Amino acid sequence: MISSVANPTIKRVRRLRKRMWRERTRQVLVEGHRAVGVAIAAGVKPSEVLHTRAAARGRQALLQAARAAGASISQVSPAVMAHLTSETTAPDVLAVAPLIETSPERAATSFGVVLAGVHDPAAAGGIMALAAATIGGAVFEGDNTVDLFAPKTIRAAQGAHYHLTVVRGAEESDVVERYRAAGSTIAVVSGEGPPPWERDLTGPLLVIIDAEGRWAEKAPDDRVSVPASTTEPSLSARAAVVLYERMRQERAR
Repeated sequence: MISSVANPTIKRVRRLRKRMWRERTRQVLVEGHRAVGVAIAAGVKPSEVLHTRAAARGRQALLQAARAAGASISQVSPAVMAHLTSETTAPDVLAVAPLIETSPERAATSFGVVLAGVHDPAAAGGIMALAAATIGGAVFEGDNTVDLFAPKTIRAAQGAHYHLTVVRGAEESDVVERYRAAGSTIAVVSGEGPPPWERDLTGPLLVIIDAEGRWAEKAPDDRVSVPASTTEPSLSARAAVVLYERMRQERAR
């Protein structure tokens, strides 16, 4: 068991909490048994998996799957796991997995989600999980958006990264122009506009999660909103309504 935070493996793994090291090594931290399990089931081969004693008893199938995928398995103390995690509540399993992303030019234009100005990693990860659960497709890290490969984002997404095409480094306007040129519908999720069930969301579609209101001004005719009788729904709740309405319309068609 590794019980010291000064252990070389622990030092190396903890560095991945910083974007600089993730970019340099092309590796990310995947926290939590759900996210690790989804990643392995999707064919991802983690280089190493760290777990607590509790996971050794309760996550045997997951650890066996990780070992079969070629991961190095190490047990760590609860204190070490808490040192590694980005969350207040430490997971019992954590993996080091490859950072997998696609260039903007290679992303398909059948369906995509742009996270525009989404600062909260929990919201960004939650929307990615919604996209994976409903449609799939590409997710674009837009301007002023949290790093989609930050540990908190990955943990909130619960493995969605490995069921989506993740794109960073693309200009939002270029993405929108490319989708429009391909005949895609553009739906800007904002505070104003018709509800999503009054728009045709079938076929090729780009959904812009407009956290800062920039695209509501640039493309007012493309807006969709989620009506509320009292308080305004959260960004994630609005995204959920639009994405599930898209899935409903596709299935009805």
